[in-house]
Amino acid sequence: MSCFRIEGGRPLEGCLSVQGAKNSVLPILAAALLAPGESMIHNCPDLSDVSATLDILSLLGCRVEREEYRPGSKVHRGAHGYDPDCPGYETFFMAAGPDFQPGAEVAAMNLTDEGPTMARALGLELEDADGAVIDSFFRFAY
Repeated sequence: MSCFRIEGGRPLEGCLSVQGAKNSVLPILAAALLAPGESMIHNCPDLSDVSATLDILSLLGCRVEREEYRPGSKVHRGAHGYDPDCPGYETFFMAAGPDFQPGAEVAAMNLTDEGPTMARALGLELEDADGAVIDSFFRFAY
């Protein structure tokens, strides 16, 4: 694991707004399906994975509204954080349910494969996705 060590002669002070994290908001959006009533989720990063998940929720019958980013507002665009020059960058995907193969493991998976794989689990297809469905996760071939 990397760390940053900051050495200096002056103490740090000031304010910092923490950006929304995609890996946190995607499961929160999925959980909103299970909650009764309306769910309002703040500080969602403006990323294609989040947009694809919102599209899936809309296809499932949810009413989805997104407040647009306005410069100077308290809503901040999220940063994906992927650095292609960072060695060892990997994604993590874990799922359970009747359609998933118990104990299935994939040696390597691209971050862009998460969206299409989750869509397949919901019986949907993302036609213009950058990634691909990881079929070995599923119990049955589609």
